[in-house]
Amino acid sequence: MQNNDFGDWTTVEKNTLKKHYPLLGAKVIQLLPNRTPDAIDKQARKLGIKYGLFPIGEEAYLDIETTNFNADIAYMLSYAFKVRGSDKVFSSKITKEEIFSGKFDERLVKQCIEDLKRFKRIYTYYGTGFDIPFLRTRALELKLDFPVFGSIQHQDIYYIVRNKLKLCRNRLENVTRLMGIDDKTHLELKIWRMAAIGDPKALDYVYDHNVIDVKILEAAHEEIKTFVGVTKGSI
Repeated sequence: MQNNDFGDWTTVEKNTLKKHYPLLGAKVIQLLPNRTPDAIDKQARKLGIKYGLFPIGEEAYLDIETTNFNADIAYMLSYAFKVRGSDKVFSSKITKEEIFSGKFDERLVKQCIEDLKRFKRIYTYYGTGFDIPFLRTRALELKLDFPVFGSIQHQDIYYIVRNKLKLCRNRLENVTRLMGIDDKTHLELKIWRMAAIGDPKALDYVYDHNVIDVKILEAAHEEIKTFVGVTKGSI
């Protein structure tokens, strides 16, 4: 076997790296058995190849907070997008005036969709089962255009946890506790009820909880991202 660190890279090897490293990251070693992880990382940097499909600013972590799990009887309280690899957060929350005016989350849903369109790829935690269909349902009721299938890629980190780890519960709080990420705020149901009727302090609490969730979701994803490839599912 050739020396992994000093052998010249062939054209075939370079093309393999270019094609598969953005999707597989460190797991590309399965396709390059004559190379060490260090040699692969060094060559990837030399060729300007990064793990992940899009540059900084085009991927984000999404989380929403709502008054109920069913979008035909509930409304959004807040949302947050944490730009991957950046400190930038796009977010907003409902106001007491909007709730009592009867417009509820109309402005919030519209703004959330506009922010969603900033990105080519988003990550959620059980967004397949909740965040995305909830947002889509609210958009449908409010007669707002929702991004068409295939226009924005989506990866649900919940399924990485469920399929690759063995936890007593697959909640994000359990994941972050395992990894020593301790910033997550606890769910206080009384506060959610107060937020639903527009209490300003409760709405602030929900909003802060929302922003923290997308930040710790990115931190958790960084710990487990190499357990799977970069999937190309859509919202």
